[in-house]
Amino acid sequence: MADPSPSPFSSSPGTTPLRPPSARIFWIVDNWPSILGGTVLTHYAHYQYLSRVRSPHPNPVKNARFWALASGGWMLTYLGICTGIAVAQAKVNHYLDPDNRLHQLPTMSADFWAGYISGAVGIIIGNPLDLLKVRLQARPASASSPLPLPLPSPTAAAAASYLRHFESPASLVTGSAAPILGYGALNALLFVSYNRTEAALNRALDVKSSLWTTWLAGAVGGLATWVVSTPTELIKCRAQLSSPPASSWAITKDVWRAEGIRGLYFGGVVTALRDSVGYGFYFWSYEITTRWMGVGGDGVKETNLKEEAAKVLLCGGLAGIVTWVSIFPLDVIKTRVQTQAFQAQAQAQSPERSPLLAAQGQQQQPAKRAGAMQVAREAYREGGMRVFFRGLTVCSVRAFVVNAVQWAVYEWAMYEMGEGRRRPAAAIEPVGQVIANADTFLEQDWIKVFSEQLTRFLRAQAPNLGLRPRDANPSSNPVRLLDYACASGGASWALSPFVDSILGIDIAPAIVRRYNDCAARLGYSPEQVHAVVGDLAVDGELAAEGGFDVVIISMALHHLDDPRGMLDLLAKRVRPGGVVIAVEGVDYKAMRSESKMLEKGDEKGGAHEHEIHQHDVLKTTNRHLVFSEELFRGWFRDAGCDEGKFAYVENEEVSHIPEEASGKVGGLDRKMVIASSVRKE
Repeated sequence: MADPSPSPFSSSPGTTPLRPPSARIFWIVDNWPSILGGTVLTHYAHYQYLSRVRSPHPNPVKNARFWALASGGWMLTYLGICTGIAVAQAKVNHYLDPDNRLHQLPTMSADFWAGYISGAVGIIIGNPLDLLKVRLQARPASASSPLPLPLPSPTAAAAASYLRHFESPASLVTGSAAPILGYGALNALLFVSYNRTEAALNRALDVKSSLWTTWLAGAVGGLATWVVSTPTELIKCRAQLSSPPASSWAITKDVWRAEGIRGLYFGGVVTALRDSVGYGFYFWSYEITTRWMGVGGDGVKETNLKEEAAKVLLCGGLAGIVTWVSIFPLDVIKTRVQTQAFQAQAQAQSPERSPLLAAQGQQQQPAKRAGAMQVAREAYREGGMRVFFRGLTVCSVRAFVVNAVQWAVYEWAMYEMGEGRRRPAAAIEPVGQVIANADTFLEQDWIKVFSEQLTRFLRAQAPNLGLRPRDANPSSNPVRLLDYACASGGASWALSPFVDSILGIDIAPAIVRRYNDCAARLGYSPEQVHAVVGDLAVDGELAAEGGFDVVIISMALHHLDDPRGMLDLLAKRVRPGGVVIAVEGVDYKAMRSESKMLEKGDEKGGAHEHEIHQHDVLKTTNRHLVFSEELFRGWFRDAGCDEGKFAYVENEEVSHIPEEASGKVGGLDRKMVIASSVRKE
């Protein structure tokens, strides 16, 4: 085989390969120590400024400088902390899953920042109603309640006091600092834990789209957030109930001074139970409503962006209501447990009027506090079952608004970062369940035209792939080709003039028989060209096959739930210096520039978007992948290929997929792309 080193894979002199957007984000993560040090110094300067010039009761309108410094200090400090969390998370993920075999997931940075942005927006929007919900939950039903609750009894004076709080602009964000600062880390843990748990469950149990695995994965993800949500909830609730008003930072210092880290995690058991059950129903209800509404789901024709956004808003809102209805009694108990009052002096004040914070300079001692079961019993004695649903109406309104906006912002952020909406592996129907009639798919006329275009494209690019006609090099070493997911052999026949022997592999027996029959009709002996049934991901005997000069996978990655893992397996089958080739299709729309198409992942690349009446084989399509140059570059690099010899070429010919196959009115126009590189020596 000709030495591929002089091929156009080589980088042009004086140029540097482009790094994908995620790499630029990870540059920040890789440099987190310097960022953390800088943000700590910034926050220290900000704290010193406040201690000198801030008045006891600053006016948020007149003291704009204070609010600007406060916001900047919080955000910069949070950035330093979260980048450290991201580094630790990346190391743990690499240790547990070095080859990313569990599932092809959105990048951690995309999940992290989309989760943080959406969470922060949701907190800001929902904080006024959350403030009212917490006060309704914590309000005692009678003055004889033995629990040291921090709120006054529900008298007219107390109601007027609440009204005055809401009339102040500052009250609208009371207690919001803690959840805003903590929600990014919480969402990062939540989405990464949820995605990987569901993928692992589906693979281990060999199930397809299962709502109960979605619920279980959400429950595991919710449980993982306990480490962040417990102190965040405790600080938020106490800040919302404190009288006189106190900041989240003051609450944190006071609790730490009195009890240390144990105080911050008071009520952790009931919080963990609430989050586990709640997030199970959260993802379950969002998944079932998106399927019902057809939001980017399998077998559903895509709608325009406005219709899709409206559906996401509705699905997110409904998911929020279902979630809070399922856990509201637990949330009432959690709120009452965490808001039991601290008293500067035992019984110095009545339980109804005791403040959360002691007077300045006083050492707080925690009053004897009840556990979750005692709180639940006392609450039931106060008002029966109704007490566990007090504030549910307000909470439902808040849940709909906040979660509708939160999911919409999350989907938008993922879209802008080039990730789009990716379904977990559960949403992609296993190919093995529809292979019985897979050969009928290849009988369609447009498939034959597509195969002819593939042949022309591959042969035109053969010199760039380091391939030479065998007739011109009869004395060189034999060249072996592995054609994985070979189908009827389009890639094999296209490259046959450049190789000496071909092994085809496909999971569908009918397709393998068709391939071997075609090879015999073309005059190839089984020693020259032969196909077998198998799956590299699970077949140990096939996995031992190696030493190929060329490995190709053509128009198949979009049918796999783990395309990156498969590309890694294929790269291990090729000898050092051999060529790895992936052929895929990208959507083509003449009215949009290619740079814009590449920027917006829903239009540039990805898999087919077929309607429910499509052929069974097409129902396995993972439409949420975007086969861009950046994506392939990262996959090939991670598979051990030479990034300097990576190439990404788009075919000039446009392939038309008819309406009955694409599920789109008028059909779908696509272009083929070839991504290739050389395995490192």
